[in-house]
Amino acid sequence: MTTLSDNVLKGKIISQEERDRQVTDFIVEGILSQEEYESRSVKHLLPDRDIMTSRQSTRRTLPRISPFSCFVVDPEPSEDQIQGASLELRVGDELFVMKGEFTSLAPKDIPRYAKKHEKIKEGEEVLLKPGSVYVVKSLEKLRIPNNYYGISDARSSLARIGCGGCAATTRNGIIDSSFYNKEPEFVYFKIEPQAFPIILKRGETRPIQIRFRENGSGPLNAREIEEIYGNKVVLKDNGNVIKFNHNLLDENGLVLRLNTFRYYVQKRNVKTPIDISKKDYYDPEEFFEYVENGESVILKPNRLYLFGTKENISFDKMVCGDLVRSPDTLGQGLSNNFARFFDPGFSGEVTLEVWVYKDTPWQLFDGQYFGRILIERLDSEPLRSYEGTYKGQRAPRLPKMFKQEV
Repeated sequence: MTTLSDNVLKGKIISQEERDRQVTDFIVEGILSQEEYESRSVKHLLPDRDIMTSRQSTRRTLPRISPFSCFVVDPEPSEDQIQGASLELRVGDELFVMKGEFTSLAPKDIPRYAKKHEKIKEGEEVLLKPGSVYVVKSLEKLRIPNNYYGISDARSSLARIGCGGCAATTRNGIIDSSFYNKEPEFVYFKIEPQAFPIILKRGETRPIQIRFRENGSGPLNAREIEEIYGNKVVLKDNGNVIKFNHNLLDENGLVLRLNTFRYYVQKRNVKTPIDISKKDYYDPEEFFEYVENGESVILKPNRLYLFGTKENISFDKMVCGDLVRSPDTLGQGLSNNFARFFDPGFSGEVTLEVWVYKDTPWQLFDGQYFGRILIERLDSEPLRSYEGTYKGQRAPRLPKMFKQEV
């Protein structure tokens, strides 16, 4: 088994109140002694999600998942926070302005390395400006079973305005169950606006998403991709299926090529902040210039570009994608995306958020290699596959906050 589907995740989420009640039941009914419970909560957990328990009732027996093997999300997430292969968390009540960029920082050390700390009041909006690194506390607390870990990244709508995001952890976005496997803990998001100022709202904005993998699992290898290609995942060019050949593979991912004949480029000195919780709201012409070009483009440094791929990719409901950031093949100083995840059931061309970090211009050519998508299986069929804003998109497509051209 690999990535957790919404179906299994929903079945394994319980509230903190329910977990406390079940743990009390375990102790009272003699399933665990107090000493055994305290020992387990400190040292290790009960076996994985297949372990079920029964609670005797005067009326019936209720099969239940052990509270030690459950995900705890408190407060419980709404239906639309759980996607086919991911969980979205909301902005909570604390904001930190950090002293600089970082890739490894324990949550407990965040206040120590922040230069500013603010409380976010109920219903309050906060403004985040380009050029600073922010950390925001989640509204929800999270607990992860010991045999899982989380991978976090920015949601697509945040990425398409040139803003990166992931969980602030010691492994740069990896949510390790060694920290989150005892009592539920808040997750801290690292948010980095690059192009535009953005607005976050407490209890409403959902900037990042988290996938959950079982330990020891990961993306499919080249042989496994070949076996499912044309059935579970497929690439098309101009509406025609690309027949499988080994040139489609780069290591263990499917190759994507760049389309330079149309793209969006960020306009300079935009002062209007973008609220990512809105839809069909902003005028694109205030923020972006649309360009139809030719066989090559020269990118200016520190400016957001939105390109599309030559290929259209389609995922079956039992697989999902992970777009790799590839400095080894693209070169140091160029980013080809701010958001990695493709949900099960997604189909369309791929929108690529491109940013040059060097001080020198960067030339791109139509049809050049521009990254690869890793493929992952879900451990069960999701309750729903992707039917969101970007399904069937012709890339590049602006994020959902902007009024779309007909």
